[in-house]
Amino acid sequence: METFNTYFDSNISMKSRNAPLHDIMSTVAGRYIGQNPAGSFRFRAFRDDSFLPDADGSYNLDLNGKLPEALMGQYALIAAKFYSSSSENRTLLIRCYSQADVYFNGSLLWESTPYEENNEQKMTSVVLPCGAGWNSLMLRCCKRTSGFGCHLEPELSVWSWISFLTPFAEREGQGGLVYSQPFDGPRVNVPDIDLNGNEADTGLCWYPAQTRETMESPGDLEAVFGRRPGKWACIWSKIRQNLPGKQKVAFTCSGAEIYLDGRRIESGDITVTAGNHDLLACSRCPEESSWTVRFSAEYEDRTKLKLMNPGADGVKGPCLYLGLFDAKPDWKLPGFYGLFGDSEKCYWKAAEHTVVRPYLENPCFGRWNYPLGVTLYGLTQAARVLDRPDITEYVRKHIHECAAMHEYSLWDAKTYGYPEINNQLVVLDSLDTCGSFGSAMLEFYKDKMDGNVKMTADRIGSYIHSGQSRREDGAFCRLGEGHTTMWVDDLYMSIPFLCRYAKLTGDAKYLDDAANQVLMFKKYLYMPEYKIMSHVYDFHVEAATQVPWGRGNGWALFSISELLEYLPQDHKDRGSILEFFTSLCEGYVALQGSRGLWHQVLTLPESYEEASCTAMFIYGFSRAVRFGWIEDALGKKLLASAMKAWEGLKQTALDRFGNVYGICRGSFYSFSGDYYRDTLGWTLNDTHGIGIVLLAGIELDQAVRME
Repeated sequence: METFNTYFDSNISMKSRNAPLHDIMSTVAGRYIGQNPAGSFRFRAFRDDSFLPDADGSYNLDLNGKLPEALMGQYALIAAKFYSSSSENRTLLIRCYSQADVYFNGSLLWESTPYEENNEQKMTSVVLPCGAGWNSLMLRCCKRTSGFGCHLEPELSVWSWISFLTPFAEREGQGGLVYSQPFDGPRVNVPDIDLNGNEADTGLCWYPAQTRETMESPGDLEAVFGRRPGKWACIWSKIRQNLPGKQKVAFTCSGAEIYLDGRRIESGDITVTAGNHDLLACSRCPEESSWTVRFSAEYEDRTKLKLMNPGADGVKGPCLYLGLFDAKPDWKLPGFYGLFGDSEKCYWKAAEHTVVRPYLENPCFGRWNYPLGVTLYGLTQAARVLDRPDITEYVRKHIHECAAMHEYSLWDAKTYGYPEINNQLVVLDSLDTCGSFGSAMLEFYKDKMDGNVKMTADRIGSYIHSGQSRREDGAFCRLGEGHTTMWVDDLYMSIPFLCRYAKLTGDAKYLDDAANQVLMFKKYLYMPEYKIMSHVYDFHVEAATQVPWGRGNGWALFSISELLEYLPQDHKDRGSILEFFTSLCEGYVALQGSRGLWHQVLTLPESYEEASCTAMFIYGFSRAVRFGWIEDALGKKLLASAMKAWEGLKQTALDRFGNVYGICRGSFYSFSGDYYRDTLGWTLNDTHGIGIVLLAGIELDQAVRME
């Protein structure tokens, strides 16, 4: 029996609003942008002599290396805090080197057992019941003969990375973990320690010890870089001219060339407008004297102007430092985006061991992952159709946040173990991590390629061509723990990018690869009795799951339609691919629900009506009609099906405020349809579906206009 979902009161449905299609797209796009406004990364002080993550995002919290003075049987604490945008469970995986206890939000959450303490290979999952807002984590470790500390990692770090920030008011705004001095067990009652309070009130010394970055001694380059005769370094600060209008300001400087808002100035009176201004000093280390820059700025009445930190959280003093350079840098305006230097790259510091790192703290904006790739693709096309430069600018800013920091994020991972931004792009270990967003990036920049975008695209293209796991026949596959699988999802994670990259480079091998993937995926996943696709093929058992997950099938039709747009008419595989595409259309249209939507499992009408696959079938059907790939009776049937599906979305899954309901969350796979029907539930405004809904509306509108 077919299941009908009631996601909201029909009186607030998009259909009840009776809005034109373009207004619907504007509303959906506007709601998404309003909920995820543009915003930069946060730039935070970070101690590079604390615990650093490994390349896979795990932490080797070996206290023997940090506290060699600790006595057998003594304890030490490792502490951090992190922010959660909602109440949700987060999972940490822990391996003990010795006794270890986990305190979460002030209460004991987990205690190790002797089995775990004496078996370093034993990995235990610890679920953190996070509340919305700030959460605190503290590990109490005891030194034993077996070791001192533990191994810690967030589960699925590329998807659920936890950005740890330092606790205590004195370290507010800084990133990373802190650890305490060793102490005897009875001395400290761990739940009494307030990680939001003052460090001094804990009765313990905490490390790394804080540096003294004071207002009295900015400009001490020797303290930051040491004695490096002949080398250059820069100091960045800001001044605030807080009087109305223009004021004369007397500048004095020794030991450096100084620039105000990128313009070289000399000591003396300068007219300065009200507001904040960038101040950059470039200095060469002398052969003999100390390497210090002295600077002051004051009004005519000798009141000094305030020097200010340029914008890095957790920095105590007013200056940031950059170096070392072999020659004076030829740039004048400082900034946080990108690396600096030619032969040896560098980035900003606040003190000898205090560096600046970018942190991504927005749930969506500035993040690189595949659902956001299709979201940005939808927004890009909506902006073009609606003639909305504001939406175009929003997409540009999002992609720029990622691409402009691509080189930096690779350097960050090499320097500090695992980056706080572009995690998936840096790891680049699957099609999931690169293809979808890479395709959206190339689509946005198809008319004018940015240098950072080209570099990013080339790295993705090289990975897909030479680094991605494949079967002997060239088909893409996923390597898991002890087994290999093929997921129909990977058609979307690869084909749209390969099509656009082939056009960018002029190299047909990428288009040939995309065509071959379609035929190989058909070989393993096609279900001829229904003319649809199984979700996954498991090579360990040499069988497909035989479960036709809705969105997986949507990815297939979506991707093949993209390929057909780019594939030349005389390509050797075009006929076979078009025939396959036509068969899929026949299979999908036959399984459409009575209200116009398709179900979570296409062959299980009792599973819920799912929005993202419905939108993708609208997209594929509409393109088939618009490009004339399928004509006559089937073409008319597909267009009628797409129109019915759009009406169903408006009535069932879109409310008048632009919210999208019934989007299946990210999946694993199963040989049982029950997993998809009962366990794999739907979410509201999930990024797997928003962009697809926009694309569906755009394509349907163009197909209808052709009639």
